[in-house]
Amino acid sequence: MSHPVPLDPTTDVTSEVKLNHLCEKCSRIAHHVSTLQKSCSTDRDNPTIHLINHHESSNALITSAHAGCHLCTLLLAEIEIPMMEDMQALQAELGIKDKLADKLAQPIYQIKLCGYLDERRFSRKRDKFRTAMKPFKHSTFEWRGFDRLVSIDIVLPHEVTRHEAAGDIHIWTYTTARLFIEHQTAGDSANLDRQNPSTSTASPSSFAMARWWLRDCKEHHPGCRREHLSVASNALPTRLVDVGSLDGPATCRLFLSDQPSNRVEYLTLSHKWGGASIYKLTKATFESMLQEISLENLPLTFQHAIVITRNLGYRYVWIDSLCIIQDDVDDWAFESSTMSRIYSNSVLTIAALWGDNSYSGCFVERNPLTTENCRIGEWRHGEVLVRSGDRERGQSLALVKPTPLLERAWVLQERFLSPRTLYYGPWELLWECGERSVSETKPENTETFWDDATIKKRFREMKRPPDLDLNNSYQKPELQSIYDIWTDIRASYWSSRLTHHSDLLVAISGITTWIERKAGMHFVSGLCKEFLFGELLWKVSNGDRTSRSTLSPTWSWASVKGAKLTSLYRSSMYSKTSTFHTWLESIDDSFGMNASPQQNGLYLRGPLLPATLERNKYGHFEAKNSRLPKHGYEPDIPLPATINVVCLVIVGWDKKYTEEIDPDKGLPGYAGLMLVSNVCEASTYERVGVWSHERYTGLDDLKVTPADMQPFRLV
Repeated sequence: MSHPVPLDPTTDVTSEVKLNHLCEKCSRIAHHVSTLQKSCSTDRDNPTIHLINHHESSNALITSAHAGCHLCTLLLAEIEIPMMEDMQALQAELGIKDKLADKLAQPIYQIKLCGYLDERRFSRKRDKFRTAMKPFKHSTFEWRGFDRLVSIDIVLPHEVTRHEAAGDIHIWTYTTARLFIEHQTAGDSANLDRQNPSTSTASPSSFAMARWWLRDCKEHHPGCRREHLSVASNALPTRLVDVGSLDGPATCRLFLSDQPSNRVEYLTLSHKWGGASIYKLTKATFESMLQEISLENLPLTFQHAIVITRNLGYRYVWIDSLCIIQDDVDDWAFESSTMSRIYSNSVLTIAALWGDNSYSGCFVERNPLTTENCRIGEWRHGEVLVRSGDRERGQSLALVKPTPLLERAWVLQERFLSPRTLYYGPWELLWECGERSVSETKPENTETFWDDATIKKRFREMKRPPDLDLNNSYQKPELQSIYDIWTDIRASYWSSRLTHHSDLLVAISGITTWIERKAGMHFVSGLCKEFLFGELLWKVSNGDRTSRSTLSPTWSWASVKGAKLTSLYRSSMYSKTSTFHTWLESIDDSFGMNASPQQNGLYLRGPLLPATLERNKYGHFEAKNSRLPKHGYEPDIPLPATINVVCLVIVGWDKKYTEEIDPDKGLPGYAGLMLVSNVCEASTYERVGVWSHERYTGLDDLKVTPADMQPFRLV
């Protein structure tokens, strides 16, 4: 990982590099680009492949990269294999025979150039074919389109094995690095001059790029502008950090926005604390921070955020630890409940993508040639550019995972609520707004790089259909599509990390508040009320390693500490193929998010079927002497080897649904909750797990009687 550059750089330091400069070995590749298209295959499943001898050792490749060869620099950045000396040591250890000497004397690196011609005429609009990819022969990748040179690989020996009995020696090779080809048609060029690549994400050219993205979004993205204007009239955050102007003194202070005249635009910071001890707003520091916040006291990430705010032309930034009184429980509770407003009202969020903690900073130093595409020749429709394989686009934001920030649970709502996000990544700047996603290496991209960017776009554009009754919402496609957005977001949230379990519902409350305001849905203890019975069927995959939290009712997924969560209930089950057997009579939700588990209760009526569960030798529970199925019981928390439970039947589905999921398992079935009696209150139960089975053809198969349909309270 690169190291942060000094704070507040004022000059653009560029190395003595030249874009597209090629060494003698790489120049041969440019020659093959020309010859390849003259005799190229028209079968995309069997592309033409040219193998080209390259540098004879790792040291030679390193020397060429250091001498300024652009392509060697990109190749070197990809390689994660032993150096040439390690291969020579392996040869000596295995006693490679003379008969292999000629083979091993060949250059250890070979370039595999792969391409094909597709004469079918697709749309010339470039965004029609730039993101569709699929694997095919030779473990290379194909870019759909026409006349495509698709990839460039570097191939070298990986392992030498000897079969003692036969006396044979085999040399196995593998593709150790892959660079992707991009075709740029005549006239396509960046609006900013990229001939002087910068060595830092804190350089003036990087700031100029960020300012251009922001200005272009504000002027030419109606959706982003309309969304921002719709929330601009709301109140500002209670406090902001005043960073001053770019040409003013390098000081900052705490700013109170409680006056009606204090209508200002501000940025927000998304970062990872990482357990670091940092300077923060407390009751004791409040008055002094109103006068001045010493930059020397701030961690590097905060200092860089101040530099970024100034260079983007803004004066105010919201930073959680500097704008929320950290030792005031009431202030923290109030401010955390307004996260939806804080991030959605900001102009832009600065995301410190790669830092492990607040002292890591935002900026990185870099070899400029690793972030720039390399021109290696011409193709029939324009130039052929090579770009780094690990910065492949058209995939999820996971393309830069694992990064500390994206693993943080809080960042999900910070990202989804922000109208725009400027990511300071481990090698370059990335931009995301409602219309597009771009980076320094692809500054004019008109598409979204990331799959979940479409979820964010749908999330920010959601609105409640007019005159739509929320009753029987699982049968209404309009609400179903909104609910699907929530389940996608919830799945991402469940896979993230949170330091304090007590923050589990708070860290996503901004998203649920947004859905309530935009779509008219309601949430209680993390569950959507309009789709409550599907929401209740969350599942813990590691129930033997969890514990119960006392902060949430047992029917909420927030009640289990250390849980790996999934859902039994797929969104497509909300259809005519499903039948609910439990009815909701009322919810005790008047106490709000801070209510005790006993206060937030569900009053239900449904079939309660008793069962005795015993753990078998494989560690799974089986029902003994019960009308219920023998298998399919999954606990939320560690349970005794033998336990008496009551199983609630929530939903049943017919054969049509399960055939759509798996034609070989097209069986009707049921799903519900495992409950135990609450010893303190009659007709009151607590959840301890879920059960499901795909075997029965009707509720009568469970031998349910009217006596099984009981009113009860679930806490």
